[in-house]
Amino acid sequence: MSAINYCHLKGVVHRDLKLENVIFRDEKMDIVKLIDFGIAGVCTKGKEDVQESGTMEYMPPELFEQSKVISSPS
Repeated sequence: MSAINYCHLKGVVHRDLKLENVIFRDEKMDIVKLIDFGIAGVCTKGKEDVQESGTMEYMPPELFEQSKVISSPS
């Protein structure tokens, strides 16, 4: 949680948090690192992040419930 907090304090949103993107620095497992910032973004105050990216299996179901299906004209 401290790694995520640090990112957020710096204005960075990871957008793909999952166990595969968390590593331990040493055998004692007391230092945690976040990796794979390939789709990370920068927060801007007053703007909502509408980026829909990440690993589908880890996305919240609410994201799919709110998506609009655009039908093609008949």
